[in-house]
Amino acid sequence: MKASKTMKDIQFLIKNSGLDLDETLKRTKLILGLYPTICWVTAERANDLQERLLCQSKELDVSLEFFIEYIGRDKENEQISKIRSLFHTRWLIDIVNTALMKIKAYPIYGETYHNIISSVYTGTEKSTEQDMLSALNIDRSIYYARKKEALLLVGYCIWGDLIPSYMENNLYSDSTLIVS
Repeated sequence: MKASKTMKDIQFLIKNSGLDLDETLKRTKLILGLYPTICWVTAERANDLQERLLCQSKELDVSLEFFIEYIGRDKENEQISKIRSLFHTRWLIDIVNTALMKIKAYPIYGETYHNIISSVYTGTEKSTEQDMLSALNIDRSIYYARKKEALLLVGYCIWGDLIPSYMENNLYSDSTLIVS
């Protein structure tokens, strides 16, 4: 099938950012495929951490003071590593969520792209191909073209826009989180 103007525009964005199309598509599928599990695990870890901190004290302020004092004593502590990991994961979730908001605002098919990604990858209930075809009222070939465009656009938002912007503005400085 011949690439649509929209696909060509998205490919231009990706190439202009110095990204490889195939690698961007592969990374995006990987991160979106893991997204629901990452969110679930992060919520579990955050709840566990909160319980541990509150076990030290029934007052949150006292718990936070304990935590701050705890950090000062031992920077390589296992608990500190868990907290750092939790923040790393939270950062990644925020980036994906922001990318989803950005694709929804994309001027051409933005709402469709968002619906596809939300229904197939990030939602709690996964939609089947048939569900998507019915919901979007499009045929199979158009659906797969829009799905690929959506995935590439999410990839551009993550690796071509958001991560470089976060790092440039010192909102996050750990380049090891750039999925490779």
